[in-house]
Amino acid sequence: MREERALAAQLDRVLDGRERADGELAALASLLERAAAPSRFEVGAKEVDGALAAARARFRPRLRRPARVRRIAGGLALAGAVAAALVVVLTRGSAVPLHIEEPALAALGGPSSALRVIERVEPTRPGAFPVNVRVGWIDARGKRIRWDEYVRGRKVVETLLEGGRVSRYLVPENVVLVGTSCRAFASGCAELIDPIEFYRRALQRGTARTSRTTFDGRAAFVLRLPVQSLPDAVRIEQRVTIDRTTYLPLLIEWVEERSGAEPRAFARILIKRVREVPAAAVRFAFELNAPTARVIQRVTPGGKLRKLSERKLTRVQARALSPPLQWLGPDYIGQPESAIDELRWNAGTAYRIRYGNLITVWNYGRLVPPEIAASRYVPAKVVPLIDGRIARFYQAQDGRVVLELEGPNRSIALIGPEFGKESLFGALQRLQPLR
Repeated sequence: MREERALAAQLDRVLDGRERADGELAALASLLERAAAPSRFEVGAKEVDGALAAARARFRPRLRRPARVRRIAGGLALAGAVAAALVVVLTRGSAVPLHIEEPALAALGGPSSALRVIERVEPTRPGAFPVNVRVGWIDARGKRIRWDEYVRGRKVVETLLEGGRVSRYLVPENVVLVGTSCRAFASGCAELIDPIEFYRRALQRGTARTSRTTFDGRAAFVLRLPVQSLPDAVRIEQRVTIDRTTYLPLLIEWVEERSGAEPRAFARILIKRVREVPAAAVRFAFELNAPTARVIQRVTPGGKLRKLSERKLTRVQARALSPPLQWLGPDYIGQPESAIDELRWNAGTAYRIRYGNLITVWNYGRLVPPEIAASRYVPAKVVPLIDGRIARFYQAQDGRVVLELEGPNRSIALIGPEFGKESLFGALQRLQPLR
């Protein structure tokens, strides 16, 4: 058990870029990066089998032999298959090990088709936010993915991932945000792919608690995955109910747990339909139709990103900025604003407004500040505001949960580890211009 957990932790560090690897572990990490990267491409069956065989040979006899992964034409299916096989390897101590075999792969569609996914995002407390319907299209090779968001029957956001390039059309603002990779966006591409994201999450953590249940009369598993579990922070975990036959998700919830209180979910995602659609029926599914929209290019941070300066601003200096910064007023629930910081990188500028250790408000434009960049392979949770704009909960690289709201000029992100999701969402709705 200790050796397996150590292996899972080491693999997590390698995938997260915090540790270098060599030999079989490097080959395995490289395979997973290639199989699960947002810009997916096909990886040959020999390479898959070779990497898994090398990992088994190195750590034998402690690890069980996973089921053989057959060749899959689509990169999306392959990512799920590889992650699933390794979940079997890395979760031997789980209450119910997940043996993902042919039914899970068959459910992802064939080489000449696409998947159409319909989700319903609804509040657990009626009226907390409008119901959001999400319609997704995923092509057979996983190179093109599109999600449309509908609030009260009106389309408000279209997001397209194609060959690694991301375009997000904010319909009410008539603006298209464009990035050369998912890293140009604070929440990454996580909300594009959450129907199978629990595979990756289980892989990243190395272990996941599982239990058996029933859902709408179906035999199912409940997979529990930690999202925020930092000391002195509200514990948040993702609970995914998956069909025990097809292994496709039926229900996704982010549940917060406070000491002495019952666990509660702010919202839940119901997977209403996942069906295979012939390629001929999706000819125009992967096109954004925004001929009059303003296009804004986002910056993808890389190795050449350098922080140039950081300075404190007075309120007078902050009020002079255009467009105005968004903040929570001179104090928020008794905590005065303690600092307004301007942070400059060679690729862009961001502003950080802190209310002690209670909550931090980020304002940023073309460049996502590294502090709030999304961790890889972590799903986002999409929640609509009353005005139709879409907010996203996701996990930052340091394990904190972030709530962000994209905009055509400046985007906003809130971090408050002691806040639950409902409290962060309430704070987002109380933002106001700093004038």
